[in-house]
Amino acid sequence: MEIELTGLDFFSSGKLTTLKGISCLKRVRFGLVENSETTCVSIGSTEELPSSITLSQNAKCAKEFQKVKELMYSQNYLQSMSITLEKTQASIGSESADLQAALDRSLEILKSVQSSKGTQFFLGNGASAAFADHMALDWTKNGGIRSMNPSSAVLLTALANDISYQDSFATFLDRYARSGDLVVTISSSGNSENVIRAITAARKIGCQVITLSGLKPDNSSRKMGDVNFYVPAHTYGIVECAHQVLLHMLIDAFMGIREWERSEYQNMNVSQFRL
Repeated sequence: MEIELTGLDFFSSGKLTTLKGISCLKRVRFGLVENSETTCVSIGSTEELPSSITLSQNAKCAKEFQKVKELMYSQNYLQSMSITLEKTQASIGSESADLQAALDRSLEILKSVQSSKGTQFFLGNGASAAFADHMALDWTKNGGIRSMNPSSAVLLTALANDISYQDSFATFLDRYARSGDLVVTISSSGNSENVIRAITAARKIGCQVITLSGLKPDNSSRKMGDVNFYVPAHTYGIVECAHQVLLHMLIDAFMGIREWERSEYQNMNVSQFRL
């Protein structure tokens, strides 16, 4: 019996790399290898990616094949991350836009908040709350825009207990936000009820809104913002990592930081900080 391997099993960056540890390798399609004793197949890095690899399948082969797949987990994971970032989708209002256009519009909004001495609010639950806390710090200290999030356990638990958790973020905005401020929501599913209600409250106050969401393409918050970033991944870990990349992209672009042009290492201490 034979099986075909396709997709990310043994490939990285569109190139066939190296297969090791499968002593029962029978053949690789396209006539690259015809040797039942082959234990390692190595194709030069410039070789085009074949569409599939065919292996003879028996008990020993299946065991060795599984071992190799496990060894390749790191490559598969990182490639999935890279592909997801490249496929990130954006919209300005309800209209689809390319990522650069969405970034440019976000920067315009951020500059208007800064010039009006407004406030930026970051909202999220769980891991997204950690990102919200992180970004409120970075924007206040480095970006020069006053930024807040409901990270106080005292405040958040009081709002959740005395009002409701579903209305906790909306109530927070009602007490602190003003017209012209910016609300940034971070939700992996895009469906967190307290996030959805916060967006509605932000609109009533007159705030501008940027949303980050992921997982299902029809999630509730995906088109609710002035600018929306959607991560088309199937798992929380990939969506959360992508959200962190997008959030850092926003502040780095705002500050004019270009990793690809740097030769010196960044130091955040005020005495040594350089863009």
